[in-house]
Amino acid sequence: MSRGPTCPREHERADPHSPFNGTVGVFYSDQRDPLHAQKLVHQESSDLESWGPVVNDVAYKTYTDRPGMTVIAYIPPLKKYIFVYEYPGTPPEFKGGDTWSETGEEYPVYYRLADSPYRFDNDRGYPIIVKGMQPGSSPYVVWSPVGGVNGTIIVSDNNHSDVFTNSFGGRPDKWEAHKTPQPNAYSRALHVPKNYPDHLMILGAARYSRAVIRPLSMSVVSIKELLTLPHGDARPLDP
Repeated sequence: MSRGPTCPREHERADPHSPFNGTVGVFYSDQRDPLHAQKLVHQESSDLESWGPVVNDVAYKTYTDRPGMTVIAYIPPLKKYIFVYEYPGTPPEFKGGDTWSETGEEYPVYYRLADSPYRFDNDRGYPIIVKGMQPGSSPYVVWSPVGGVNGTIIVSDNNHSDVFTNSFGGRPDKWEAHKTPQPNAYSRALHVPKNYPDHLMILGAARYSRAVIRPLSMSVVSIKELLTLPHGDARPLDP
């Protein structure tokens, strides 16, 4: 791996990805490039000892833009990978970059689709928007075969108890929000067990930068039932 600072400890997140073509990738936020305050990158290895060069996954043209929080999932029917991340855009006091979220979220969630988990820098980032609201901060993504021929992409975030779902291969206009019994939380984890593809585990504790202390808790819901529930309005919840 490369040496040097990547990002402040409170934002540090390195995601190892499953083997692809005989290699393993480690994905992380990188602050070492003098042209970027922060960008998302990865490195590849075939033996877990020697690592290849740093490869950009998401790097915006404006120095102050700070994408973060990489998570990747594979979508078998499409033979594509989905890459989710938070992207706050360019603060108002800086000129020339992309804008902040138009829906009020400070760290709105974006996603990219690619044929290879190592080639996201060639793909466009799409925002997830449902009824004028966006998931915000610390996204997590999984895929389940439940929900139709394309299965269902499921995304969680810091700001909502809802999960955001897409059963149309990631089409930007086909996202829905569905209510869950699990409180919203920072970096809330999702998991679909291999032998129980209808089960969605949601694991979380407290929200980021909140004084309220919550114990770690978990909910397991049926994805099939989840998709039949009325669409939530995706309004942010208080702690």
